Amino acid sequence: MRARRGRAARAVLAAALVAGASATVGAPGAAGQSPDLPSAPDREFGLFLNVLPPGQGSSLTPEQALRFEATGERPAHGDDQLAMYAALPAAGDLSAADLSRFFKSEGWVLPAEDMVRVDSPRPGLTIVRDRFGVPHVYGETRADAAFGLGYVTAMDRLFMADVLRHVGRGRLSQFLGPTESNLALDRDTYLVAGYSEEELQAQVDRLVELGPAGRQVVEDGESFIAGINARVDEVILDPSQMPAEYGALQLVPTHWSPTDVVAVAILIQATFAGGGGGELSNAAFLQHAAARHGEERALALWRDLRTAEDPEAPVTTEGSFPFMAPGPVDPAAVALPDPGSVTPVDPISTAPSSGAGLPAPAGGTEPAAPILRGLARLAEGFPSGMSNWLAVTADRSASGHPVAVMGPQTGYFVPEILMEVAVHAPGFDARGATFPGVSLYVLLGRGPDFAWSATSGGSDLIDVRAELLCDPEGGTPAPDA
Repeated sequence: MRARRGRAARAVLAAALVAGASATVGAPGAAGQSPDLPSAPDREFGLFLNVLPPGQGSSLTPEQALRFEATGERPAHGDDQLAMYAALPAAGDLSAADLSRFFKSEGWVLPAEDMVRVDSPRPGLTIVRDRFGVPHVYGETRADAAFGLGYVTAMDRLFMADVLRHVGRGRLSQFLGPTESNLALDRDTYLVAGYSEEELQAQVDRLVELGPAGRQVVEDGESFIAGINARVDEVILDPSQMPAEYGALQLVPTHWSPTDVVAVAILIQATFAGGGGGELSNAAFLQHAAARHGEERALALWRDLRTAEDPEAPVTTEGSFPFMAPGPVDPAAVALPDPGSVTPVDPISTAPSSGAGLPAPAGGTEPAAPILRGLARLAEGFPSGMSNWLAVTADRSASGHPVAVMGPQTGYFVPEILMEVAVHAPGFDARGATFPGVSLYVLLGRGPDFAWSATSGGSDLIDVRAELLCDPEGGTPAPDA
C-alpha cells in the first residue's frame, strides 16, 4: 500500500478511508481470553493488522462541538491512527517487523490493558472500547450481538446514518433542506435507485422467501434496529449526548425501521457497485453525431468514446480474464428512439425538464457517478483514492502460507463514512470496517479463518429497455400511457 504523505497530512481535518488487512495464515497459536467477557475465538491463524486513518472517531456532542470551534480540540480517537498511515513508506522495503509500526492489531482477543471503556446496554451484551475507540461487541446470543452493533452505530455515527437513509430514499432535501445541491443529489438518486416505500418493504419481505439465510438476515436486522432505537431514545432523553448536528438543524432523531436499512444498502450498492445504464443517452449521442457528421463518421466517433475494452489500458498481468462477454445480439431486439422523441423528465416532480435528469452522453460518466459527487459535497472535498488489493497464494509465499493486503478506499469524509467494529457471539465472529446504517455486518474485514475486501467496478450492470405500448381501442398510444 502506498501512502501519499501530502494527502495524509491534509487528512487531519478529513478522513482518509483506507481499510487495510494484512493476513498471514500460519500455525494456530494459543491466546488468553480477556477477563470477564463472553467467549471469542481463542486461537489465531497468523497475523492480522489494519488501519482506518485518521481514526475511528465518533459523533460530536454539543459540548464537544463548541470546544472544537473554540479551541480546535478534536474528540478522542479523531486522528490517533493518522501517524501510522502518514508514516507508511512511499515505496516497498518493508519487513515483517515493520508492519506493527504502520498498522494496528486486528486480533480477536483484547488484552486487559487495552480495555478503555465497558458498556452493557442490556443483559447479555457487553461493549468494550479499546485504546483506539473501536467497539468490541460481545453477545451471549446472536440477537444480543446484533443489538449491540446497532447501539454502537448510533453511538458513533447516528447523524451520518440518518443522512445516508435519507439520501438512499432521494429525500436528503427533506431532511437537510431544499438547497440546490441537496435537490440535485435527490434527483441523481432517483435516477438509479428510485424506490417507493412499498418497494423497499417488498425487498424486506422477499428476504424471507430465500429460506433460512434470508430469515436470519431479517432477524439480525430486527435486533440491529432495536439497538439503534434504544440509543435514539437515550439521546432524546439526554440531549447532551445527542450529535450536535441535530440541535444545529433543529431536528430530533427518529426511530429506524427495516426499510431504512434497505435504503442505505441500496445507496451503497448504487454508488459502489452500479455501472451501465447509458443506452438511451448513447443512442441520442449517436443520432446527434450522425446528423452533424454523417452516419459512418458518427459511428466511428461513438465507438471511440463509448466505454469498452481499452487495448492501451495499463495492466498488471499478461494473462487474460474475459468476463461478461456478450453473446450474439438479435437485431430485432435492438431499438433506437426516433430523433427528438425523448423528453427528459424531472425525477422528483415527474414534469418534463429541459435538463434535469438527463443521462450522460457516450464517453461521459455512469448514472451512479453523480451520487459520488453529491456525497463528496457533504465531505471536505479531498480527492478520492483508488482501491487496491494484493494476494500471494501459499505456494508463492516465502512462509508457505497465503498473504493478503487489502486497501478499499472510499474517499475522505468528516467523520469517516466507514467505522470499525468487532463482534463476537455464538456463530457470529468478525472484525473490520462497515458502513453506518448497514453495520449489522462487517463488510471489509475478517472472520475466524479468512478475510474479505471489496472494490468498485464499472461493469455494465444496468440496462435500459424499450417497452412496446399499445392502445386497446386501436388508436395511437400516447407516450405517457
